[in-house]
Amino acid sequence: QLDPMQFASASDDSTVRIWNLQQSSSVACLKTPSNACSVHYSPSRATMLAVACANHCSYVFDTRKVDQPLAVLSGANRAVSYVRFMDGNTVIGASTDNAIRSWDISSATNSPTPLQTTQPFQEEYTGHVNERNFVGLSVHSDGYIATGSEDNKVYCYYKAFPFALTTHSPVCGKVSTNDPAATTKNANNPRTFISSVCWARHSKHLLVGNSEGVLQVLQLKEFSNGRN
Repeated sequence: QLDPMQFASASDDSTVRIWNLQQSSSVACLKTPSNACSVHYSPSRATMLAVACANHCSYVFDTRKVDQPLAVLSGANRAVSYVRFMDGNTVIGASTDNAIRSWDISSATNSPTPLQTTQPFQEEYTGHVNERNFVGLSVHSDGYIATGSEDNKVYCYYKAFPFALTTHSPVCGKVSTNDPAATTKNANNPRTFISSVCWARHSKHLLVGNSEGVLQVLQLKEFSNGRN
């Protein structure tokens, strides 16, 4: 968001590459200890990004000094598949150990001497099922965390609570098409899982997709009785 001409990509070759839209080759390369599964830029620092790795850790880098990370985010028991900045000092990471975790990286990023530090997680969010697939992760600036699950449900957490506020299972049915011979999605397929989720930037709408090809737009509403 701070530099629209620049983006980053994570790779199975244990690198993260920085790109510029005006150049055909990468402008920088960060080495990671294992497969890099996901990368995300900080919303408040144009030179800072977080990387999720298959070695059970996430890393925070400053692209001005790529030889070592600013912080190592520990605590996951299996590969970290997604990492997202919720704000400039909070990183959210999802692992295939059925958990999402949050880290406060302010001590590392605001230190006058940028030495590498190991950061334990602050909160752990559990309830969804994720042991083998990429199920999606999206965070909202208001503190909401959305993730998919291998039980074909989307789970919504809030940063202050370790349990899900609400869940929803997309309804599988006939594909919306003019073709009368269109196939019908199998709602009872035990292998169906949520594969992607994405919050709208300026509202509480959530786009959800699953492995059966069903796409739905959901809305998180607050009710007068205090329940979400």
